[in-house]
Amino acid sequence: MGCFISKTNIINKYHKYKQTQNDLKKRGFNKYNLIIGIDYSDKTLHKINTKNPYREIINCIIHTFNVFDNHIKCFGFGDITTNNNCLPFYPIYENYKSEDIIHKYDSISPYIKSMVTYNSNKFLAIITKALEHIYYYNCHHILIIITHDNIPITPEIDNLLKKLKENLLYIIIIGVGKNNFSSYKNLIKSYNNIKFINYNKEYIKKINLAELVFNNISL
Repeated sequence: MGCFISKTNIINKYHKYKQTQNDLKKRGFNKYNLIIGIDYSDKTLHKINTKNPYREIINCIIHTFNVFDNHIKCFGFGDITTNNNCLPFYPIYENYKSEDIIHKYDSISPYIKSMVTYNSNKFLAIITKALEHIYYYNCHHILIIITHDNIPITPEIDNLLKKLKENLLYIIIIGVGKNNFSSYKNLIKSYNNIKFINYNKEYIKKINLAELVFNNISL
């Protein structure tokens, strides 16, 4: 049910969103800002006119989140243009409506150029950007990283994750594609503020992804 039901069940989908939103309100979710990081290092997973797991996840999250007044920031990372930096969907400190995010995704994704080889530094970019936002806004944040890769625990990444753990940020990693994501078992054991969700498994079970994401956070 939830984010993965057919168009004929749109009423059930609407009520499921509303139920999740009401639950989040009761749990104090209005105190949190949201950062979405989109891995663009494999362009084949970002085709707009086909089944696209990235778009499904983004759409699901923002439809659940749009009832709140919190800030939502969205960044692409891992493509050739940004290299070791992030691509902001909109000017970094500009506020915009949550529904604008999916339109922006549709407009820029066809023009993204993927990395030819794997670059572990791409994760440094989005994690660093999240840390910058914590310092700027001085409030709780949730970072959702949508990726088809495992995050390597290099010394640089380990250092950043420790800083995030100390500075009011939860990290939800959503894995898409055919990777087995084996490294995340050790990652979530080492950091109690990090959770991992395998999109493919949850899609098969027809679980409400947004509800699952936010239930992984101890508010």
